[in-house]
Amino acid sequence: MEHSFGPAEESLSPRLRQNLTKINELLAKSPDLIIRRFMIQVNHQSWEAAIIFIDGLVDTKVIENHILRPLMVDGFKMKSDGPGIFGSNVRKDFGWIENHLLTVNSLVHQSTFDEVLNAILSRDTVLLAEGIAEGFQISSKGWEHRSIEEPDTEVTIKGAREGFIESLRTNTALLRRKVGHPHLTFEGMQVGRKSKTNLSLAYIRGLTDEDLLKEVRRRISRIDTESILDAVFWNSTLRTPLYHCFPL
Repeated sequence: MEHSFGPAEESLSPRLRQNLTKINELLAKSPDLIIRRFMIQVNHQSWEAAIIFIDGLVDTKVIENHILRPLMVDGFKMKSDGPGIFGSNVRKDFGWIENHLLTVNSLVHQSTFDEVLNAILSRDTVLLAEGIAEGFQISSKGWEHRSIEEPDTEVTIKGAREGFIESLRTNTALLRRKVGHPHLTFEGMQVGRKSKTNLSLAYIRGLTDEDLLKEVRRRISRIDTESILDAVFWNSTLRTPLYHCFPL
């Protein structure tokens, strides 16, 4: 299902840096947003480009073997039979790259930030290049992890039978799949002097009370412990203590 993101409906710019900055802002610089900048190498010439995807929602082998390697390594050994990469018709030059280097089974052209965000949140990878006001949605769906199963302690009769597992990035990916909107935000943090446990504060911008967010951040920042071994720790740390007038 596609969403419309308001200001994101504007067209892409031919300037790569401007496009990347805008996408970063629309997704609130989320820690699971991966922007990999690199140089396309063809016929001993270079061209600035970037791929964008959500960590945990894509098959990294597809990205490495069918996008990055062909564009960065294989293309360097080839000779283009058309104009140079820095020719007068940049779009035509990139058309040659599409037809000769990208070994993917699905590639769709996108022209607005709205379309690019939908592509990223749909578990695909988007390729952007300097000089082209267009994005290229490349099919890369997939992930590797222990299978997501129904939690034993939260059995449900109706609804999805999926539960969180030990992998933080798999869990954030699960939320991305369920809430495919760029306002879903993850704030990365680290707790534990020895364990250095990574955690993400997840919320939807515009819907979550800002005062509540500040209070949660404050309580997390005040945690002073050597390690965090299980979720039970958070019950006593983040919960507001209850005071009773009668002894229990």
